[in-house]
Amino acid sequence: MSLQDLLTTPHYATSTHKVLELFYVPALSRSVGYDRGVGYFTSNWLRLAASGLADLAANGGKARIVASPKLDRDDCAALNQGLDARSDPRLHTALERTLAELERDLAHDTLAALAWMIADG
Repeated sequence: MSLQDLLTTPHYATSTHKVLELFYVPALSRSVGYDRGVGYFTSNWLRLAASGLADLAANGGKARIVASPKLDRDDCAALNQGLDARSDPRLHTALERTLAELERDLAHDTLAALAWMIADG
């Protein structure tokens, strides 16, 4: 099923809709790109959207998130580890994930999965 086939509504209210389940996960599962600007970001969102993000990766897609520079200390450490792995082949190999592992790790070892996503580009 393509993104165009996804049944959506013109408006979602977080107070009355489960936006993650109704929109984000199904849309990410059918996408090859995800660009988002947010004022607040934590890796917990990655955990909640794990299945959609894993499908995005399986589709050969990329996610780009522009966020406030005020990040949780653990999230910063994971981001820095991923950046370091881009120039360190041993660290990059240690962070590598299969797609099945990615979904599991996004749900259960979110910081390691975040580091891998940064390292993998």
